[in-house]
Amino acid sequence: MIETIADRKSTAPRLHITGQLSEVMKESSQIAYNFAKSFLAKYFPENKILQTASLHIHFPSGESPKDGPSAGISIATSIISVALNKPVAPYISMTGEITLTGQVLAIGALLIKHNPYCKVLFNDL
Repeated sequence: MIETIADRKSTAPRLHITGQLSEVMKESSQIAYNFAKSFLAKYFPENKILQTASLHIHFPSGESPKDGPSAGISIATSIISVALNKPVAPYISMTGEITLTGQVLAIGALLIKHNPYCKVLFNDL
């Protein structure tokens, strides 16, 4: 889970990241933020939120360690979701490292956890 909020009254853009994170996760967050800014500039040029807002991304501690780059696409999606004020459906799950140009790199292995959301998603396929 990733929580992202934007202080829309801020006058200077800022990225604040909290949670028990490795350096790789901090880098992934910065890459996702930079990609989100260029994505918005290209597809939503009227949306200037990331040019002025202070953004806070929090990774709540939980069972799984936050130590790899594979959260990149999730982080970028979270940032874009806040910027566009469009929530991501709660049953959507994603993984993959994102590049500065928005490519999502292939993952080496995928462990599908058993939960009701996976059942719904895969039964709909």
